[in-house]
Amino acid sequence: MQPPHAFPPHCRLPPGLRLSPVSPSHVPLLNATWAFGGNARSRRFLLGLVQTLPSACLLGPRGRPVSWSLVDPLGCLSHGYTLPAWRGQGLTGVTLGALGRQLHARGFPIYLGVLPQNTSSQRAVRAVGFQPQPGTFYTLVVTSQ
Repeated sequence: MQPPHAFPPHCRLPPGLRLSPVSPSHVPLLNATWAFGGNARSRRFLLGLVQTLPSACLLGPRGRPVSWSLVDPLGCLSHGYTLPAWRGQGLTGVTLGALGRQLHARGFPIYLGVLPQNTSSQRAVRAVGFQPQPGTFYTLVVTSQ
């Protein structure tokens, strides 16, 4: 999807939320909520992303992430998620905007991909201003035997 011409300005966060980078201590939660996660390999992969690439999350009142966005090794905005109890408040836009501004400042192109069946994420990223682009994007996935 093509990004908006300008990410939303810094917006007012709902009370009790704080913007932060994703911490390695958050990886178990990310791994548990990722559709392709839940195993040691995915945990290591997510930990590598968190330790080496920009990220953004919103921490709830207890300091636990409630919404987050990561960048994958190809610089694609990915691994975004908002806990079900926190959905419908525009939090995806806050994390995508924060991460998009970080990436733009570092000279990264801003793009993302959403699985075709993930209609709720498609709505969320369109609400921020991303537009679907025709064509196909292929990613090489290498797995060890």
